[in-house]
Amino acid sequence: MTATPDPIQAILDGKVLRLVALVPLVASNVAAQRTVLKEHLEQAEQAVVLDLGQSDLVDSLGITLVVGLYKSCLERKLTFSVAGANAEVLRLFKFFSLDEIFEIREK
Repeated sequence: MTATPDPIQAILDGKVLRLVALVPLVASNVAAQRTVLKEHLEQAEQAVVLDLGQSDLVDSLGITLVVGLYKSCLERKLTFSVAGANAEVLRLFKFFSLDEIFEIREK
């Protein structure tokens, strides 16, 4: 049996935690992603960057995951941003006005 790779890779760079989504943020992946995110969030000291450069798709549950991560960062007084969003994901985030709540950088 082949081991399933983590859906999120955590990279700690000083006080900034970069969370790289390795699979799309969609319903079939969100539960596993949420678990991994919670495990890694404790490492962050100042900021969290969700890197979507390797994930080209986000659905409604993925949006919920991102908003939940943002709220967890707020509770811990961490800054939060999204990096590497493709044009389609950026358009979706703007539709929900998420670009008015936290920084979103396009690919």
